[in-house]
Amino acid sequence: MDILALFGLTSMMVMTSLAFKSNWNQETRDYIVEIHNEKRREEIGCNMNKLVYDMELERQARQWAKRCVFKHETKKGRGENLAWDYNEKPEKELIKGSSQRWFDEKKKYRYGQEACGTTGACHYTQMVWWSTQKVGCYSLRCPNLVGAYRNSWYLVCFYTPKGNWIREKPYEKGCAKKCKEGQTEDNGLCMGEAKKGLCKDQKDNCPEWAEEGHCEKNPEYMLKECQKSCQDSTGCMHTCEGGETEVNGRCVGGVKGQTVSGGAGKVNGGSTSGGDDNGDCDDKDANCPKWAKGGQCKDNPGWMLVNCKKSCKVSTGCTTKCKEGETEVNGRCVGRVKGQTVSCFLAVSPSVRMFARTLTLTARFGLIAGNAIKFLIT
Repeated sequence: MDILALFGLTSMMVMTSLAFKSNWNQETRDYIVEIHNEKRREEIGCNMNKLVYDMELERQARQWAKRCVFKHETKKGRGENLAWDYNEKPEKELIKGSSQRWFDEKKKYRYGQEACGTTGACHYTQMVWWSTQKVGCYSLRCPNLVGAYRNSWYLVCFYTPKGNWIREKPYEKGCAKKCKEGQTEDNGLCMGEAKKGLCKDQKDNCPEWAEEGHCEKNPEYMLKECQKSCQDSTGCMHTCEGGETEVNGRCVGGVKGQTVSGGAGKVNGGSTSGGDDNGDCDDKDANCPKWAKGGQCKDNPGWMLVNCKKSCKVSTGCTTKCKEGETEVNGRCVGRVKGQTVSCFLAVSPSVRMFARTLTLTARFGLIAGNAIKFLIT
C-alpha cells in the first residue's frame, strides 16, 4: 500500500457505521494542549494566547466525530481541524503525527499573505492564530470512516475564537510588549484577560452597516470589526462624546440624536449614512464581476461592497455613472442612454451577511481545515 492511501487519499466511501473504540482521556487532553502551545511558542508572535482545554468543545467534537464522516460541521464562530490515520499506533503517536502534519503546512505559507486557503495552510494558521484561546478535541477509530478509509483513526479538534480571518495575519511580529496589558507571560504565551481598550471601528462603512441592522443580523463579523458602531462593550470600553452618557458600557443620548434600544445594542435615530459622497460606484479590481457572479457580494460584503461597488450594485454613498446605452432606473443603470449620472440612495439588502462561507479544504494525509475565510480570491 503506498503512502498516499496509507494516510487517507482514497475515494469517498458510500457507507458509514458507528464508531466502536476511543482512547480519549485526560492524558490525551493534556497532550493535545501541550502540543498546540509548544507550536505556538515556536512562532514568537505578539499577544499569542496560551490555549486551555475546553470540555464543551470536546463534547461538540465527540458528537461530530461519532458520525464517522470525514467532513466539517462548519459551525459559526468555531475553528475546526480534522485528521485521520490508517495506522494502528499508540494514541499519543497518532496525535503527534497528525498535529505535526497540520503544523508542517507552514512550509506552504508565506507570512503576511493574509490568507491560508490559497496555499492549503489553514490547519497551521488555526493552530497558531494569536487570538484563539480554547481547544477541545476527540478521537476514535471508525470501522468505516466515510470520506477516508476503513478502520481509520479519526481526530476532531474545535477552537474558539476561530482563526483564519481574511486580510489578517495569524499573529504579529516585533511588538514592544509580548502580551497585552493585564495579561501575564508564560514562556512566550499570554495568560489571563487583557485590559479592555477603547472600542473602535475597523471599517469605514461600520456606521452604515450598524444603522442597517447588521450588528444583530451578522454579529460574528460586526462585533469584531465594528465595536464602536455596534455599541458593543464585551471586549472594549467606550469613550463617550459630548452629550452622551455611559450606561452599562455603552454611550447613549446626545450625539446626533442617537439612542440605544434593546440588549443587542442597535443604534436608532440620528443619521450615520448618506453624508459625503464616496465617489463613483466603480470596481477597484478587474475580477469584481466574476466574484459578484459567484455570490461574494452577499457572502463577503466587508470587502466586496467597498471594492466592487459596481458589480455588487452598491448605491449607498456613491454616484453611478451610466454607460452608453444605459438608463437610470431606481438608482441603477439599465437600458440604452449615454452619459447619464445619477445619485444613489438605495441601501444594501438587509439579507447581506458579514461572515464568509466556510472553506472546506481536503489536503494530503487526510487533513481538512474548516476555518472561516473572509474573502477567497480565485
